[in-house]
Amino acid sequence: MEKKSFLGFLLILLLLLLYPYYLSLFSPPQQKKITKMREFTPTETPSSQYIEIKELKNYDTVHDTVIRNNLLEIKTSNQGGGINLIRLIRFNATLYNSDNYDKNIFFFSEPLLNYDLNKAHYTYTEQEKRIEYHLSLPGEFALEKIFALQEDSYLLSFTLRIKNLSPQPLPVNLSLLAGENFLPQEPWEERYWEIVYPQAEKIRHEFFRQIRHSQIYLAPLPWFALKNKYFVQILVPSAENVSFALQRGAPRSLRIISQFPVTILPPEGSREENFLIYFGPLDSEVLKRYNKTWAEVVYYGMFDGIAKFILKLLKLGFAFFKNYGLAIIFLSFLVNLFLFPFTWKSTKAMRALQNIQPQIEQLRKTYGQDVQRLNREILELYRKHKVNPLGGCLPLFLQMPIFISLYQVLVRAIELKGAKFLWIKDLALPDALITFPRNFFFINSLNLLPLIMAGMVFLQQKKTQVYSSSQRQTAWFMPLFLGFIFYNFPAGVVLYWLISTGLNLCFSWRLQG
Repeated sequence: MEKKSFLGFLLILLLLLLYPYYLSLFSPPQQKKITKMREFTPTETPSSQYIEIKELKNYDTVHDTVIRNNLLEIKTSNQGGGINLIRLIRFNATLYNSDNYDKNIFFFSEPLLNYDLNKAHYTYTEQEKRIEYHLSLPGEFALEKIFALQEDSYLLSFTLRIKNLSPQPLPVNLSLLAGENFLPQEPWEERYWEIVYPQAEKIRHEFFRQIRHSQIYLAPLPWFALKNKYFVQILVPSAENVSFALQRGAPRSLRIISQFPVTILPPEGSREENFLIYFGPLDSEVLKRYNKTWAEVVYYGMFDGIAKFILKLLKLGFAFFKNYGLAIIFLSFLVNLFLFPFTWKSTKAMRALQNIQPQIEQLRKTYGQDVQRLNREILELYRKHKVNPLGGCLPLFLQMPIFISLYQVLVRAIELKGAKFLWIKDLALPDALITFPRNFFFINSLNLLPLIMAGMVFLQQKKTQVYSSSQRQTAWFMPLFLGFIFYNFPAGVVLYWLISTGLNLCFSWRLQG
């Protein structure tokens, strides 16, 4: 392969790998004022002002309840009345799983009325898709937490009710732990974690790594989302005066706190707060069913429009072939057909440049000591043969937005998660023909697709290039480099590049013939 072509492909690969970090460094700054959030620590109050924990325990043992529909499985606990497990049944994916009862979703992030109600044992009423928790302190207040699912829906409804049982007005300051970052499913996945929310008629995206300690997002916010590579949690408060705060804990921990303004409840007065929560896939078609603006949560960066068009082509291929492996092959044919004029121009330019390489080498031997004369002679040679030295690389740079968009779609498309093709069990993971009992450096399986692709690159260079001594090193290095880079890539990405390499190989042979 010509040096300039090699450098062009190398640059494209580096851009693909570094693109997520580029977005995190240069994403748009916040327009709303962000203030430092105070730490959520229990209020220091003399122990005499607390009710003994045994008086808050209506049951001596902790009881977990599972509610489910055909899409979601939610596990809650009567200790604190919070969520300690969220699982998507269709994808067999656990989004959240708490192994302790200290901080679960929809726990109070601060003591309520000076009581640590997260350690209280609530009474409960169970149904198949609904669980109600009750806690009553005679002469003070009564509390209800209700979780409910609908059939065939990714939505969970949450209701919180507080009633003043005292003869005096009761000031209520609510602060709930409304969400926590998803469990990582694979290494380096946190580079896909984002906060998404509507602001000034635009949808804002913030990367997880940008949040250093804590941030506050002031009301009104119609919804607030936390997403990872494939899934998203969207919080929809019924009230317009709910603000959200983000709090970083451990290096990979992020909590969403919903904050409500203080309300004074008169005697026998009550207060109710409601949430709808979407736990589901990052699929724009699914999200549109619930809210049209939620579709914009699916975002592929700078070339978002190109990426979403490519995703439509991928879905079109699936609608026809009923298999995403075949859909990727179909997509590769379509993209290479579209890029054919660029490829043709690039190949012709590289071939013309290669044909005059012997003359350039001769000029270097003749005028090697006179750099200015050498440059003039080379330029004259280019003019004589109508060769553009950048002609081989320029088409590659013009194709770069398409390459970046393809990478983003094939790496992050929820449609490929769990999709099978030939021996490949999951197109979102390495193809893993054989899984090893232990890791060898970074290798834990025999991935066949990257090896086939590396072999095809080597054949392409050997068949189509006339090598100088320096180019022989490049001929060996390029296949090894690509095999190393692509070895642990998702099988869907490697399959696309494998088919694309095969098409380019056929094209090169045809051009040479």
